[in-house]
Amino acid sequence: STRPMSDSLAFACALPKISLPSKMASFGRALAGPWRLQYFPMPGAPGEVVRLLLTLSGTEWKDERVPGKEWGALKPTTAFGCMPILTHETDGRSLAQSRALARFIAKSAKLGGSGPLYPEDDYLAFRVDEMVDALEDVRLVIIPTFGIADQAEKEAARAALFATDGGGKIFEGFKRIEGLIGADGHMVAGQFTLADCWLFATVNAFRAGFLDGVPTTGW
Repeated sequence: STRPMSDSLAFACALPKISLPSKMASFGRALAGPWRLQYFPMPGAPGEVVRLLLTLSGTEWKDERVPGKEWGALKPTTAFGCMPILTHETDGRSLAQSRALARFIAKSAKLGGSGPLYPEDDYLAFRVDEMVDALEDVRLVIIPTFGIADQAEKEAARAALFATDGGGKIFEGFKRIEGLIGADGHMVAGQFTLADCWLFATVNAFRAGFLDGVPTTGW
């Protein structure tokens, strides 16, 4: 069973070292809306991080949540057979692939007087990509559990991934990444970046109660 997802930014982030911005971002000409984002009605990377970035950017956008029963008809019309898909409502540009979308938005969005959410400096941009890729490595550990037919076995397998006794692969992965977060609460360059957005969305996807067997507390 599942329960409805809260809107972007509604999750209370439980990792104590993560720092979220207090001010909305500004955005460059490339990101000027109106946009329409299509993704499943579910939390977490990859789609939720795009929702989060669009919300932070302040650009005009519409959140179109596509139920699974409608995806079958929509899928053959998409470029890569996957979502999220971001479409410009005026000029018809259609953009896909979650990490490419996130970088596109983050390159244009700026928080207050700081630089863009995706750094212009090549080395810092690499560090952001490195963190995002590491988070995806952790997130994807849960994918094989979707193939377990027995519900009790599936829930037990998922719970084991979050065990805090040293054997929980997802918990240990997050723990390793949390150890790399700076004392100021940011993952890269002492400022809020795409990497922080990805961490926020990924951790809270697991804590949202959306996935059977994944504990929402205690890790």
